[in-house]
Amino acid sequence: MPLKLGAYHMIGQDDWEPQRTNNFEVQFPNLGQLFSIDQELALPGNASDLLTLSVKSVDYPSTNIDKLTVSYGNNSINFAGKPSYGDVSIVVNDYIGIQTERIIMAWSALVYNPKNETVGWASQYKRDGYLFEYSPDGKIARKTQLRGCFPGTVQPGSFSNDDNSIREISVTFYCDVAIPLDS
Repeated sequence: MPLKLGAYHMIGQDDWEPQRTNNFEVQFPNLGQLFSIDQELALPGNASDLLTLSVKSVDYPSTNIDKLTVSYGNNSINFAGKPSYGDVSIVVNDYIGIQTERIIMAWSALVYNPKNETVGWASQYKRDGYLFEYSPDGKIARKTQLRGCFPGTVQPGSFSNDDNSIREISVTFYCDVAIPLDS
């Protein structure tokens, strides 16, 4: 016999309020002062906030536990191996006035600077990030810490004379670990 045949048990119960996919923020606090690649001009000091407000979508990182298989005789059994975390894909809207593209490219240049062809130090480019999920009234429902993140792939989007839409920039961040935190 099923636990419930209908949905009446959800009526008026806050515990059954669904998490909405559009009630979220991605934050990278402590991004620090960023500079343009070409002339090393200072970008807005609140680049972390501007980046947060530009985010259109984010993919939650997957978790994968490697499998260790031990064989003996006619059987084999499995044990947990090393964990790995999927990349965090973020799409941002490109806003000209706040220099969204320049902010992303400046952070990416801390990883690899195409002007002087140097790879940066991890202490300079890795940042912790947070994925906040909000309840309908704007309170934090869930929080995930994304440790050791840095931009790996930056896809600046495309242009078309046949289209009239907002330019989007896709960024794949590599993160060391994703930790669900108690809110």
